[in-house]
Amino acid sequence: MLQTYEPEQSRVGTASDPTFDKIFVDYMKSRSPVTVSDWEINPKQAKKLLCWNTNNRRVKKGLIAHLARDMKNGQWHYTGEPLIFSANRLLDGQHRLIACVEADVSFRTSITFGVDDAAFAYIDAGATRSPGDVFEMYGVKNARNMAAATKIVHAYKAGQLAGLKKLRNTLNHEELYSKFCEFDGLADGAKHGTKWQSEKLCTSNAVTAAFYICREIDRDQAETFFTQVGDSVGFDGRNDPGLVLQRFLRRNREIGYSIRNYDALGAILTAWNSYRKKRRPRSLAFSLGDPCPEAI
Repeated sequence: MLQTYEPEQSRVGTASDPTFDKIFVDYMKSRSPVTVSDWEINPKQAKKLLCWNTNNRRVKKGLIAHLARDMKNGQWHYTGEPLIFSANRLLDGQHRLIACVEADVSFRTSITFGVDDAAFAYIDAGATRSPGDVFEMYGVKNARNMAAATKIVHAYKAGQLAGLKKLRNTLNHEELYSKFCEFDGLADGAKHGTKWQSEKLCTSNAVTAAFYICREIDRDQAETFFTQVGDSVGFDGRNDPGLVLQRFLRRNREIGYSIRNYDALGAILTAWNSYRKKRRPRSLAFSLGDPCPEAI
């Protein structure tokens, strides 16, 4: 676990930035909490502040990479959420400070000094804002499903599903919402997602995403295929690809497998490709964990 960037004895006091050092030390002597708004922290200063980063929680490398990318790309936004210090140590903000060092760019922040050490146990104890929360803020209906479906479609289009067993979260919440706006008509698949989930086939997220991908290829065939599977109507015999897909999804659920989004998408697109080629397979040529095929 990362504790400091510099030795303990180097805590704030070098001559390289005397104004910053003096202001910081003065505030660290605060006997009661005080917040200083809108500070510009550069990487050298961030390293100094990290010298107070003792006994903190484990560093999340993925979060640091995410924050550093936003800072480097000019996508960091000043929210007023402060770095928090007690008289003895950094209580909150280590990921932002490390990201500043990694990105080698400055960032704006507030800093709160003089908070009781015991407050550490209560910081960030609430629910983290999710992509669905941001979508809901923008008035998107069925926000959580739309956020998850957007993530799946983006991963598929970016080629991140081939050979992978999980979806990579490479977008921040605002970028994900921008992708949703780009994927015009994605919400149209929600009706199929709701139906398939009610039939206990798979999550509505995967179905919504799959419908969008297939509809881009052929709108009418996508409507027919997804309606047949959801309503169990119009199948052309036991080896109809939609019915084979149904059996595959239900069988895995019955034996206790939780079919994840990337597996559900792979299974759906495998059946869709058979449907498009007018094939009548006895079984689905897909196993859980297989790479996701490209829809045709």
